Amino acid sequence: MARSLLPARASAHSPAPARRRLRRLVTAGLALAAAVAGPLAAAPATAVVSPSASCADVAAATPGAPDGTYTITVLGQTLDVWCAGMAGTPAEYLSLGPGNVSVNGAGGDVWGTDVRTTYQRVRLLLPTSVGQPFSVLRTDRTFSTSTGFQGRAGGTADWTPFAGGGNCGGNAGTADVDLAGTPFEVRASGFAFYGWDASGYVSQLTPQRVTMASWGWCSSVGPVDPTPGLPWENGHPDTFPLVWAAAVAPVVTAPSDVTVASGARASFTSSATGDPALAVQWQTSPDGTTWTDVAGATSGTLDLAGVTTADSGLRVRAVWSNAEGTVASAPAALTVLPALPVVTTDPQDVTLVVGGDATFDVAATGDPAPALQWQSSDDAGTTWQDLAGETGTTLVLADVPLEADGTLVRAVATNAAGAVASADALLTVSAVAPTLTASPTSTTVTAGGSATFTVAVAGTPAPTIQWQVRSADGLTWADLAGEDGATLTLAGVTAAQDGTVYRAYVANAGGAVATDPVTLTVVTPAVAPVVAPTAPVAAPVVAAAAALAVTGSTPAPWLALALALVAAGTTAVVATRRATA
Repeated sequence: MARSLLPARASAHSPAPARRRLRRLVTAGLALAAAVAGPLAAAPATAVVSPSASCADVAAATPGAPDGTYTITVLGQTLDVWCAGMAGTPAEYLSLGPGNVSVNGAGGDVWGTDVRTTYQRVRLLLPTSVGQPFSVLRTDRTFSTSTGFQGRAGGTADWTPFAGGGNCGGNAGTADVDLAGTPFEVRASGFAFYGWDASGYVSQLTPQRVTMASWGWCSSVGPVDPTPGLPWENGHPDTFPLVWAAAVAPVVTAPSDVTVASGARASFTSSATGDPALAVQWQTSPDGTTWTDVAGATSGTLDLAGVTTADSGLRVRAVWSNAEGTVASAPAALTVLPALPVVTTDPQDVTLVVGGDATFDVAATGDPAPALQWQSSDDAGTTWQDLAGETGTTLVLADVPLEADGTLVRAVATNAAGAVASADALLTVSAVAPTLTASPTSTTVTAGGSATFTVAVAGTPAPTIQWQVRSADGLTWADLAGEDGATLTLAGVTAAQDGTVYRAYVANAGGAVATDPVTLTVVTPAVAPVVAPTAPVAAPVVAAAAALAVTGSTPAPWLALALALVAAGTTAVVATRRATA
């Protein structure tokens, strides 16, 4: 069957020679299509292939073209069709939106269940001459799905033809025809209900939508039979015509809700049919009320890269438009699942001297941003305790004691997705062994005096000092009770302590050191010898005494003694002076 490539204004009443010229033009067009088949061989499905008047033309021009949507021009009318059977016998189908359902009702003289058939595409019959309409072959089941099974007098049924339904008592037979998104309209006047007790309705809802029902006894609804005779005898025809519409408003397929993990890409897809060509603009809204265009999002797919939990709950929609109007899809919701924290910087081991400060750093990412909690363990990581108030990226342990040696620390990052611990960091605390900065020296004191020895030391932690005394045999040392200061003072030393040896023993966690021994020397001062004096001759005394006697008076005995002592003293003075002279 040849299809014309002429524009729609060609007359359907052309004389025979004109028709022959028309056929020759068609043949030439097909030959031209075959000639360009090589360059078009790689054309994918949905490509616009022109000139083509049928799916067979597309297959001829594009060998190996798969089943899919193609644009064809039939007698000057351009439309998209689904080409099926491209590897064998190509056929044209019209893609439909939801809602094209035909039902045969059960009950009464029909047993079983309702048979419900949904059509995704219907077979489209192309016109063969200008003025002839496109029509639908309603008995093609290629792109339909059915539910139910029923029996009736004369046979059984498991599907219902497109644009029709029937019943014989019981449930009504119904049909919905919705050509939205196609370049065609349908007329309610082209449908009617027939039957023994014919009753029902046919309603024109929109130029592209008709709904119908039959509820009489053994009646049906469907296309009007244009042939003479009784409708009950002839039934409904297998085809019915469509009405070409100059333009079709968009019919939109809404995107689906999307759930992704944080950081992933969220993709939404929407499609629409209509005539003329459609444009799309994606929009987003935080609340489903206020919508904002997404810059550059003007294709059928919206990609949102690197979404975060802050984007969760976002709504998206596609707004399709052409000259016939603008239609927004139903919104779809974005759900973003939180991402488990990732520790990007682990704390490192720290070694320090007792009393120093230990600093540990950690870094973690996640969505939402994780909270941090530092922990410590003093049993090699078997149990962990939170460090109160330590929730920052840096942990500082000040004035670390020696007891903290071997402690493990770590940080735990937590968000809505869960908790992740960093690697453990080991704290090593060491002591500085004692050193002597000043040593005691031996000393000599006089018996009864005090001896002092002094030592000065350094080390971390601060060393202890213990003064010791060496045994008489020089083999052992004994601690001096209470003598643990930097100075040893020995008061009231005796000669018995002469030659005693002392030292200071200094120790801390880092080690121990002793001073060199020092010796105490005790001296006793020399005592001068005592010499008894020799009594001098007391001649002057005797003379004096004699003189006294001459006076004729007799001195008292005490007076004689006094005079004798004076004489002796005088003699001693004289002797001393002589010695001096």
